[in-house]
Formats: sequence, C-alpha cells, structure tokens
Amino acid sequence: MADDAPCQFCFEPAGTLQCSKCKAARYCSTAHSVSDWQRHKPECNLLSTVGLKGQNGYPFTVKAVLFPADGDTPRIVDVRYKLRQVRDVPTLQHDLDLGSWVGSGPDTITIQKSGVNGPPLGRSIMLMYNGNFFNDGSPLNRSIQRLAGGRCHPWGGHMLGFRYTDPSAIIARYEDVKTEDVEVFKKYFREGGTGQSIREYFRLSRCSFVARAEVPQ
Repeated sequence: MADDAPCQFCFEPAGTLQCSKCKAARYCSTAHSVSDWQRHKPECNLLSTVGLKGQNGYPFTVKAVLFPADGDTPRIVDVRYKLRQVRDVPTLQHDLDLGSWVGSGPDTITIQKSGVNGPPLGRSIMLMYNGNFFNDGSPLNRSIQRLAGGRCHPWGGHMLGFRYTDPSAIIARYEDVKTEDVEVFKKYFREGGTGQSIREYFRLSRCSFVARAEVPQ
C-alpha cells in the first residue's frame, strides 16, 4: 500500500500503522485502530482468512431504505457488498451489489440538509436510482408518489437510501441506515426533491413530465 493511504477511521494520512491481523486496514494511530475495531472486525476476520481475492460473491450486508416502485411504503432491506481496493485510493472500500435494485451504474443524490430550508444534517446520506428510468420503461415509483401525495417529480423504478462515510471522494463505505435518515429521505420527496438529472429532463421534455406525474390508484 502507498504511504499516503487514509486512516480507516478519520481518513487523514495513515502512515505505516496497519491492522496486525489482516494487514489491509491502515490507521494513523493505535487509538483510531481500537475505535474502529467493532466496525472492522467482521471484515478483518474474512480478510485474514481468505483475503480480498478469496471473497465468495458479496459476503457482507448493509441496511438501506428501499422506496419500491411496486409497493406503497418504504422498507428497510439488506444490500450485499464486498470489499475492494482501488489502486489510486489504497484503502478498503465497499462494492455494493446493486444490479437487482437500481442497476449496476446508478445515479446518486447526496442530501445534506433536513428539508429545503432545514439545518445541516451533520452526516451524509445518499439516494441511488436508475438514472435512465425515463427511457427504459421503468414504472412510476408508487411508494414515492403516495408519500408525496403526487406532488413530486415522477421518479421511476426502485430507489435506495444509504448512510455513507465522508469524505466520499476518498472512500466508498456505507453504514446501516437509521430511523432519522429515513425521515429525512421522506421529507426530501414530500418537499418535491428532484435531483439534477430530473431538472435537466424537465427542461427538455415538459410534456412527458406532466404526463407521468399521476398518482397511482
């Protein structure tokens, strides 16, 4: 690993200190290694046994909130992931198995405030969705339309909400979504959350936008 690999706990430069068991996780201090142990422990056990290349499929799970296209209410689901290392960012990251949910290359929306004019969250949450839903025939998202009473943009297909670790530009790592995160996602849709890709589409095709913005019965 490169000497500038970030600490798994605070993401500052880690130096040469590494997990004594798996040799993969890097830390800037012994204190941060201890603080990160409960999170790192299940990953460490696998890495020290079979290594990154020996992972069988997606052996870990993280809880996300699913806004289903074909259901009336959001629910908590387990999304599988495996560990990976990127050459330019030599630290452990999470590779989500999203194919059955939102496709393998989803668009994302980062939410940083509670509501349009609300206070900063002090944490990072993210929505993932199929950015091509207008063109691939994805059904209107029924749970979001019901949640917002039809007063939101016509999202299509499933949407997933995650809590993730900052700074996202350094490492892709996800944590179990919490009840307070789900409420922020709901507020986002109730207040007409759009996402950049929807705004661009709206400018290009207002008629299609209006035609799809119907509340399912």
